[in-house]
Amino acid sequence: MRKLSVYFIVFTLFIGILWFFDGKRQPISVKGGVSSNFKRIVLSLDSIKMTPKAFNYSLSAGLGKGASLAFLSFIKREREKRSLPKLALIIDDFGYDSGIANKFISLPYKLTLSVLPFLKWSSFVSEKAHLHGKEVLLHLPMQAYGHSVGPNVISIGMSLREIRSIVDRSLSSVSHAVGVNNHMGSMATANRVLMKKVMKVLSERGLFFIDSYTTPDTVAYHVALEMGLPCFYNSLFIDNYSVEDKVEEYLLRLLHMAKKRRLTIGIGHARVGTLNVLEKLLPVISKQVEVVFASEIVYHRGEVFKDERYSHSRYAMGR
Repeated sequence: MRKLSVYFIVFTLFIGILWFFDGKRQPISVKGGVSSNFKRIVLSLDSIKMTPKAFNYSLSAGLGKGASLAFLSFIKREREKRSLPKLALIIDDFGYDSGIANKFISLPYKLTLSVLPFLKWSSFVSEKAHLHGKEVLLHLPMQAYGHSVGPNVISIGMSLREIRSIVDRSLSSVSHAVGVNNHMGSMATANRVLMKKVMKVLSERGLFFIDSYTTPDTVAYHVALEMGLPCFYNSLFIDNYSVEDKVEEYLLRLLHMAKKRRLTIGIGHARVGTLNVLEKLLPVISKQVEVVFASEIVYHRGEVFKDERYSHSRYAMGR
């Protein structure tokens, strides 16, 4: 009986050590392109697996071979699960077309689909994505430099009432949305007064916010943090260059970033080239990081993620 107590204490300490080392990691800045050599290196890497032989011997002696193997198998699964970094891929701009949406929805991975409101296929895509186990975000249009402002675009100078009206109408067009990320918004997200109003409305509706990071001047993520709204940010757009080779390189760049951190979000778009690259590389990527929904990054282990080391020097190359 005393031996079992000792083993229980050892097991508890072991799990505690895993939790301790699974800490937050500082975001990194990555500039420029990715070489083909880098691509080959990333594709050849896989998770490192280790076997605690001494622990195995001790358990076999005390619990018996069958029990010790089952116990070690449980520990190994938990260790590998906790050791893998988490990566969420948000795919923007759904609502224009049903065909491309169906193909993304059919991918057997935890993809987060961000749907533009008031388009022909907005309701269809959000309903079908939810039905097939995908996560849905509202891709909320916001004012951008060099673009005209439409009637349903969050714009500087809007009142709280106007913002509520736009958000509520948008949510009626995009059902099952659990959060919001901004569509464009290089001008809007740099305005602290406007962002405070937006975050208040999202908080009232129980939605989290992902800063798409379309400008280095964005304050959206920081405002959300200050107001206590569950939030996170985009680290990299993977398909600003539509050529598939470039999409592939930037997706692998995102993978490289994710493996250096604990939690990472990247954004792509509802395009054929992006779909082709994901079909090709997700089987490889999913062995090196845990592909999760955006909400699993925001609410990691049931707690709202807050990283005070977030830096505006990390421009995600958006619009």
